[in-house]
Amino acid sequence: MRRYLSSLALLGLAISLTGCVYDPLYGPPYGRWCYHHPRKCPPPPPPADYGPPPPPPMAGPPIPPPPPPPPRAERPEARQFVVFFEYNKSNLTPEAQRVIARAVKAARDSGAARISVTGHADTVGSNSYDQGLSERRAEVVKSALVSGGLDRARIETRGEGYHRPLVPTGPNVRELQNRRAVIEIEGGN
Repeated sequence: MRRYLSSLALLGLAISLTGCVYDPLYGPPYGRWCYHHPRKCPPPPPPADYGPPPPPPMAGPPIPPPPPPPPRAERPEARQFVVFFEYNKSNLTPEAQRVIARAVKAARDSGAARISVTGHADTVGSNSYDQGLSERRAEVVKSALVSGGLDRARIETRGEGYHRPLVPTGPNVRELQNRRAVIEIEGGN
């Protein structure tokens, strides 16, 4: 009998002092039975009463909201437009002309204070040749911006040669994304 009762305890069943077994999962009428008088099993013991719930924590003064973040310094937003070129060329493709038209519209709409055009080249060719090619690309884009109605005095150009590639490559690699001119529009509203 002890072996039977201890096996019930291992199964998670409660054994009362009267010899009745209580199954906490199912409860009455299926959750209790007695091995010596099955029909006269007393009711299970009431659940333990631990008293009233503890009082809620003391409410102090309300916590003030965090201070607002400091205002950001007004920095003119720069907008970039990228014009790509064919290998060893500085003339504008139809796609490049569409990009320049979008740049002209953005510069007019914002009333841009400054526009910079930076020409780039891929790694094919000598350093001096690629420097000249990147400068020619920047000047061609500047001329297209001026013919679109922007003020020549607000546009500055420079050439980077192959020193600042968009896609790093080894020497003598024809990479389309490195043959580009970047238009940056700064200032305005």
